[in-house]
Amino acid sequence: MKCKCMMKKIVVALILLCFSPAVVAAVELLSESFDNDMLPTHWAIENFGGTCDWIFETGQTLNSTGGTDNFAYAESDQCPDQPMDTALDTPSIDCSTRKGTTLFFKYYIYSGKADTVFAAHISVDGGNSWEEIWSQTGEVNADFQTARINISERADGQPDVQIRFRYTASDDWWWQLDDVVVSSNESETEKFNWLLFLPAIISKKSP
Repeated sequence: MKCKCMMKKIVVALILLCFSPAVVAAVELLSESFDNDMLPTHWAIENFGGTCDWIFETGQTLNSTGGTDNFAYAESDQCPDQPMDTALDTPSIDCSTRKGTTLFFKYYIYSGKADTVFAAHISVDGGNSWEEIWSQTGEVNADFQTARINISERADGQPDVQIRFRYTASDDWWWQLDDVVVSSNESETEKFNWLLFLPAIISKKSP
């Protein structure tokens, strides 16, 4: 009789386990605060026009992103009478086993011209092709902003994900960028296989 009661308890426990919500924990896949005055390791800069690119501010300019210390900085005033078209690319991010992937970044964008573009793109093929996931265009003055972009539809399950921040302007103002984070949700029940422990549970005798 005790054995039957124990088996019923095991069955009920397994049913509850299967249908209970998974415990979810946030996992940071990429985190960059640009604290050094140089291009971070494995990041890259692309130049599509002009002589100016992203730089890494060392404190001479106030960080107006809501972040602290240094930040990435693209300013078209550095290129007088020239167009500026530059991109800052993250390293490759492995999202092959991830779910609920999200991009966060702090920013301050300032523009006085209609054709200035601030954009974030995503690639899942090693940078061969890019898709826009966020943009601001034209005259805008937005400081102390934090972008939160759900990229799970594109990034989840992909082994080679990159994010690109592209700034296109001509004799305009700037883009300050800080605290870039890519995170995902991970199911704890996927990490722990309860069925492996089922034989030991069944063989355990009731007191």
